[in-house]
Amino acid sequence: MLDPMDVTIVAAASAYPNGTNGATFDNNAADNFFAGAASSTSTVTWGTIDQALANSTNVWITTSDSGTQPGNITVTGAHTYNSNNHLTLLAHNNITVSGAITNNGSGWINLFGGWDGNFPSPGTGTVGTLTVNQPVTAAFGAVRTSSFNTILNASLIGGNGVETGASTAGGTLTLANGITIGNGGSNAGLFVMSADS
Repeated sequence: MLDPMDVTIVAAASAYPNGTNGATFDNNAADNFFAGAASSTSTVTWGTIDQALANSTNVWITTSDSGTQPGNITVTGAHTYNSNNHLTLLAHNNITVSGAITNNGSGWINLFGGWDGNFPSPGTGTVGTLTVNQPVTAAFGAVRTSSFNTILNASLIGGNGVETGASTAGGTLTLANGITIGNGGSNAGLFVMSADS
């Protein structure tokens, strides 16, 4: 589990198991957590994440809810990989995807903004915005997202379905063409699109 305040994911070669500022993967075979300093931004490379996915069933990258930074995850580098294992980004505040993410394997991609700190069943609360500016694709898996507000300026593509929406506490889902779907909090705020079985 990556556990600094803010996390930036960049396109670069592997430094496995290390990120910056003391952050490191723990090499657990089932759930590979990346733990880092809570006092500064940590950067992790896609090459390092690739190695973690090769070593573990689930890879978790999270922010911390203590310290001076807001707990954002920013994906700046585009990356294509092939893994049957799952990648989950959990941010206490915002997630911004500015680099396309493509998994050509069956592993899921999970993006949770406004994460409530619960593990292994993450939820979202009344803060946090997920902004998808570049496509997120799980060719043979699923893409799951949740946050108080979700802004889709690019596609979510899941060969095994897409699950996205606003938090159960309220919030909105805004699509690229300006359509906004609001949730007053009485409904789940979940929009599910599945492949035919």
